Amino acid sequence: MPWLAVRLALVVGLLLASSPSLAKPPHRLAESSLRTRVIGGAVPARSRPAFDVLAQRGWRATWDRDTSVPARIFGSYVDAPGAVGDPAIAERAARQFLAQHLALLAPGAQLADLVLASNHVADGIRTVGFAQTWRGVPVVGGQLGFVFQRDRLFAIGSSAWPHVSAQPGAKTTAILPLVRAGAITYHAATVVDVDAGHDKWRVYRDARGRELARESRIMTATGTLEYNAAVRHPGGARNDFPAPAATLTANSVPTTTATNGTFSWSGTVAATVRPVAVPLIMDDPCTSPVSGTFVCVLDQAGSPATTTWTVPPGGTAVWDLASDELGDAQLTTYVHANLAKARARIINPSVAPWLDTRSLFFVNENGSCNAYSTGNDVHFFRESATCANTGRLADVIYHEFGHSLHNNSVITGMGKYEIHLSEGLSDFFAANLTGDPAVGRGFYLDASPLRDIDPLGSERVYPVDFDFDPHLSGLIIGGALWDLRKALIKSIGPAAGVARAEKVFAGVMQRADDIGTTFIAALIADDDDGNLANRTPNYCAIERAFGSHGLVPDHMTTRVSPPRVEALEIAMDVETPATTTCTPPTVVAIDVTWRVGDGAPSTFALVAEGSTWRGAFPAQPDGSVILYSVDVVYDDGSVQMFPNNPADPRYQLFTGSAVPIYCESFNADPMWPQAGNMGLEWQWGPPVVGAAGNDPATPFTGENVLGTDLSGDGRYRPNLIATITTPVIDVSKYELVHLQYRRWLTVEDSLFDEATIHANQTEVWRNATAQSGTLDHVDREWRFVDIDLTPHVASGSLELQWGLTTDFAKELGGWTLDDVCVVGLQKIPLCGDGERDDNEECDDGNTANHDGCDDSCIDEVTAGGGGCCDAGSATSGNLLLAGAVLLLGRRRRRAQRCC
Repeated sequence: MPWLAVRLALVVGLLLASSPSLAKPPHRLAESSLRTRVIGGAVPARSRPAFDVLAQRGWRATWDRDTSVPARIFGSYVDAPGAVGDPAIAERAARQFLAQHLALLAPGAQLADLVLASNHVADGIRTVGFAQTWRGVPVVGGQLGFVFQRDRLFAIGSSAWPHVSAQPGAKTTAILPLVRAGAITYHAATVVDVDAGHDKWRVYRDARGRELARESRIMTATGTLEYNAAVRHPGGARNDFPAPAATLTANSVPTTTATNGTFSWSGTVAATVRPVAVPLIMDDPCTSPVSGTFVCVLDQAGSPATTTWTVPPGGTAVWDLASDELGDAQLTTYVHANLAKARARIINPSVAPWLDTRSLFFVNENGSCNAYSTGNDVHFFRESATCANTGRLADVIYHEFGHSLHNNSVITGMGKYEIHLSEGLSDFFAANLTGDPAVGRGFYLDASPLRDIDPLGSERVYPVDFDFDPHLSGLIIGGALWDLRKALIKSIGPAAGVARAEKVFAGVMQRADDIGTTFIAALIADDDDGNLANRTPNYCAIERAFGSHGLVPDHMTTRVSPPRVEALEIAMDVETPATTTCTPPTVVAIDVTWRVGDGAPSTFALVAEGSTWRGAFPAQPDGSVILYSVDVVYDDGSVQMFPNNPADPRYQLFTGSAVPIYCESFNADPMWPQAGNMGLEWQWGPPVVGAAGNDPATPFTGENVLGTDLSGDGRYRPNLIATITTPVIDVSKYELVHLQYRRWLTVEDSLFDEATIHANQTEVWRNATAQSGTLDHVDREWRFVDIDLTPHVASGSLELQWGLTTDFAKELGGWTLDDVCVVGLQKIPLCGDGERDDNEECDDGNTANHDGCDDSCIDEVTAGGGGCCDAGSATSGNLLLAGAVLLLGRRRRRAQRCC
């Protein structure tokens, strides 16, 4: 399946959009697809009475926005002697708590509706999970979990659905909750699993056979005998890796290599050695010579690799197929799949029984730019002109196996396999193995990564950056875990830090059921006494790492304002909270990097003056445009970058003065003509407060703006073409003409959605794109923009047009404009235009003689100037654009009188 098809919403995989030539899928899943929860910290009003009794005992909670059910309860504990050692005691304690608080944890349910689903103990933590039913029929997604440590019940999780009601029929196999516009409806459904080639779906149908919703069952994108393989990707370093647990024959006698690739045979002479497939179970599907006890690599191109070696005593056989794409994919997958399984045994020993079975890895499948996991099996595609063979990429193998590891690590009733969560966990699993947060190197046939879970200064934050694309949403939790890993390495050392980070990672895999519940899952994994009220051994490291990604409710930390610029002076405010549980990070440096045009960059530092840091740009010639960014450095080594928009990573600053030619501040409706395929998309008025598209809450100036979809939910429509055009503007008096305006734009990568500006029908700007299609343009503040339009002026005139063209999926906020101005620089001297130039004594707006100012703009009354008719001249005002401040000087003309 092409990576562009990942945009169908629920398919899970490592890699993102592929080349533009790949066809998009014919449809998009309906909004009735299974929901992704949004978790918040505020207690819903309807839940306060039921929660008050727990709150009085010190319990805290996070809440499901749609159901008003507590997603996680923590902060206190209930003694449960013997619960960790005895599953029956733990179950009784869980049921007792459930009975006491059923109206809170599962409103409207009966105790009999909650059925024991798991009773799991590992590393001193026992988790008891219950699945929700209604009249004996499973409720999709409904579950509750209870966590014990040191014989204390100290954490509870619920994703139970409230007040379930449906009309089941004879064929009903599930009750399907659907959320539309905040309202929950329940449907009696029949569940059908559909296998359509590479697509595997679980489809929910009503009694008439109509589809209600569907979810993907594919969990996309992942010795001595030695196999030669790429360390990361075919274009990089290679190594001879031990082939662990490989099955082979030595002198026709079956044997298996040890973890270090060694094997033995009888006798003291050289042996003839062949790789072979050894059945482990009845009807074993593994028929590949590239196989072993734990990994079987099945070639789908019809050419399974095989060979024969003659190995002397003490010798080494190396299998090297580096020049053969299909063969190399088989060996590389075997090597890195075994490395992934070995590391998984350390990270989560509780899934050892699954890890000890032989996993199937399918390589060289038809198609390209893809890889996926089904929850156990993993599939990789062949090379194309655009993408590498994914079976030859270590990162992809690790990532895809990470999906399978997550799927098998979930503790039913408490955790859940959720697509956005799993993408982030799988990225972290890959990065943790390579030690490199840049994931997916080699995918596009070079060393560049597909994603970076530790981007400099532009971390993803929940829920603002929660995205239609689960790979992008996954960067939130992937980044939080990587930041925690760095902090723990710094505080307790590399080995202990990585081990503790992996313990937290395992806990998140087991007990989180979406990104919003990962913080509590991390604390549970880190806890050592069954009481989260007294924090955990590494609480502050977890709070800081997860809090910086928006995953800690009401997180308080150091805040830095965007830069303010007046003339060439720049200032930034730093606000450090006075009272916090954990010491907030301290700003130790603020550095400004700047350049003019394509010139070499320079840097200067801001200096702290109390809570404000100040500095200044060097003087520049009038009309220069400075491009700059700001790095805020904290004492923990982290960096915050301004502006936070990787698609447009530099502010603009216009220096000097310019003359306003045509300006529109949108105090009144400009009535600019617009066109499009869906009626009127552009609107004038105040911004939409709290809009889903991340639009501004307030105008830059005044009370109104011009933008796309200001009256609805703030998101532009799919399959849209919309433009708006200014009147024709006379710019004939100026040699240089610029467009200067304020912008707040949120739009998908231009591979999918295009935001453009045209001047006289020539494109002068469009939003950025990346090869992966993931470089969304998301402004988080009002941005000043300067565009030189001089080359596009036609016959002294300009007509400007803003446009938006969108595809079928993922709608953001689109354009919001304020303070649009066309300005002039270097006025063209012209007698008779009503403005006195430097070489004119007067200019009365005409070239007639005998009216006090002649046709050469010489004063006819007083030779040499100074006559009464030079009163017809005008002093030009200035448009001063200094940093973030737009000052419009207006033209002033004295009353014209002739002698």
